[in-house]
Amino acid sequence: MSFNPTQTDSIVVRGARVHNLKNVDIEVPHNTLTVVTGVSGSGKSSLAFDTIYAEGQRRYVESLSAYARQFLERIEKPDADSIDGIAPAVAIRQKNTTRNPRSTVPTATEIYDYLRLLFARVGRTYCINCGREVKKDTVDEVADAIQALEPGTRLQVVFPLQRPGMTTPQPAEKAARPAKSKKSAAKANEPLSDALKTRLFDLRKAGFNRLVQGGQIFEFST
Repeated sequence: MSFNPTQTDSIVVRGARVHNLKNVDIEVPHNTLTVVTGVSGSGKSSLAFDTIYAEGQRRYVESLSAYARQFLERIEKPDADSIDGIAPAVAIRQKNTTRNPRSTVPTATEIYDYLRLLFARVGRTYCINCGREVKKDTVDEVADAIQALEPGTRLQVVFPLQRPGMTTPQPAEKAARPAKSKKSAAKANEPLSDALKTRLFDLRKAGFNRLVQGGQIFEFST
């Protein structure tokens, strides 16, 4: 059976002869966690680092411009009959390169900032409950969706209501905010202040009759 590299879902290595590898054939499936094990000197590092990683890195460097390649280390082509289905590779040696226990592969290889920018600009967010894409609707899209509802359909339009004197935290402040303590949880259940009561009263006078809090709907008391 002939092998077509365009139809494979694996990294396919044929006849690898790097260091102590003796014409090794292997297929590593994509999008899975694969562990290479063996006794000392069996060729684990030769296969993972000096063959698969080296070829992925070499092909990536070759795709760059001649100007960019002059600043990068030249990697020799691994000794193998063929290596197919491979993509640009990232590798971390078995040594303690950092003392930060929170380091990950992206942070240790300094690709985290680029991945974060990539996913933020071209990535898509999907709801874990319904599976639909989460996106920001425009005013026209909301109006069209409401107009498409069946006649007589009831709906609610809500907006955030802040306590007087409070400001909306920025995203950086939200990320740096520590976990809620019992004291802060008790503070959230404090009685409404006079200013907030006045605000709610003004809203009721303006025609608003309900308050949504914690997923529950409360009727304004008269």
